[in-house]
Amino acid sequence: MTCLLFIALVIIIAILFRNFLGKYNLQNINLLGSKDMFSIDTQNTHLGLKDKNIIVKFAIISDTESDWEALKSALNKIKGENVVYVFHLGDITQLGVPEDLQKAKGIFAESGLDVYSIPGDRDLWKSKGIDGYNLAMGEDYGYRMVSGINILLINNSDEYEGIGQEQFNYISENINNSDFVMLHNPIHFDAFPLVGSKGMGEYSEEVNDQRLALLGMIRNSTVKAVFAGDQHFFREAVDLERPGLYYYFMGALTQKRQIQLPSYAVVTVYEDGDYTVTKTPL
Repeated sequence: MTCLLFIALVIIIAILFRNFLGKYNLQNINLLGSKDMFSIDTQNTHLGLKDKNIIVKFAIISDTESDWEALKSALNKIKGENVVYVFHLGDITQLGVPEDLQKAKGIFAESGLDVYSIPGDRDLWKSKGIDGYNLAMGEDYGYRMVSGINILLINNSDEYEGIGQEQFNYISENINNSDFVMLHNPIHFDAFPLVGSKGMGEYSEEVNDQRLALLGMIRNSTVKAVFAGDQHFFREAVDLERPGLYYYFMGALTQKRQIQLPSYAVVTVYEDGDYTVTKTPL
C-alpha cells in the first residue's frame, strides 16, 4: 500500500510539473545533478553570452546573510573577472545588527570595488529600522550611472509598510530614464513551484497595491530588466504583458535555506543596447 501511494504521488507531481512547463512557456531544463537542481531558460533568453562589443560589466550579489567568507570569496572572484561595479540586493546580514552592518561595510571597502547596496528585510530586523542601515551604509535607494547605463535602486525591504511616498515620487521621476531596476523583494510572480509568490505584498494588501503600481510604472517605461533577491533561487522570467521586459531572480551567497549552490550574477551590456546575465557559482 505504501509503495502504491508513493507511485501515485510521483505521478501527480510529474503531471503538475508538466502542466507548469506548458503554462509558462519554458524551455531547456538542464538537470545538473548534485551541483545544482536545475536551471531554466525562457525563450529569447538573455542568459547566454554574445559576440558583441561590450560597454560595461557589473556584478549582482544578494542574500549574504552574514556569511562573510562567502562575501569575501565572491568579491575576490568578481575582482578577478575585471568587473569594477557590484550591486548587493539586500539581506546583507542575518539580523541587521549594527556590528554586522559595519562588518559588511568594511568588507565592501576592503575589496577595492565600487559596491552599491540596498537593504533587505533582514537588514531591518534588529537595527533601528532603516535608520540602522542608513547609519552604516548610507542611502537606501537612488540612481546610479555606470558607463552610461542608468540603474534605479529601489528600497522595498519593509514587508509590512512598503515604499514611502517620498521614494515613490523619486521612482516616478527617474523610471523613464532607467535601463535597469534593482530591488530586494520581487515584484513579479511567475508561480514558480518552489518559491511561488514570495516577495513584495506577501504580507499586506496595501503593500501589494504598491507592488502593482510599481509594476505598472515599469511596464510603461523603457526599463529592460528588473533584478531582485530574496528568493534564493536564480532564474529568468519574461513579462507576458510586455514581452521585452525581463525579470531576474538572484541566487543567494549564503548556503542556508536554498537548493542551489551559492552564486552571483554578472551582467554584460553591449553597444547595441542588448545585455546578458550570467550566473556564476561561488
